[in-house]
Amino acid sequence: MSNREDILRDDTFKGQTDDLERRVFYTLKDKKGMELHRVMKAITLVVVRLREHGILDDDAIDEMLLECLR
Repeated sequence: MSNREDILRDDTFKGQTDDLERRVFYTLKDKKGMELHRVMKAITLVVVRLREHGILDDDAIDEMLLECLR
């Protein structure tokens, strides 16, 4: 089984590019039909982290989610 560093190198392109934008893009863009799932999970993790750091509050999250439904 792969260890954390192997996964980071092989599946998240760590050390293969100095450009964070490309690294994130390449990680989310996969060839296994999981692209939508990966993008949704990444957005979810970002929102949760922003809330944990006090950047977003529950009202702002509610408004964002309502906007997604319109």
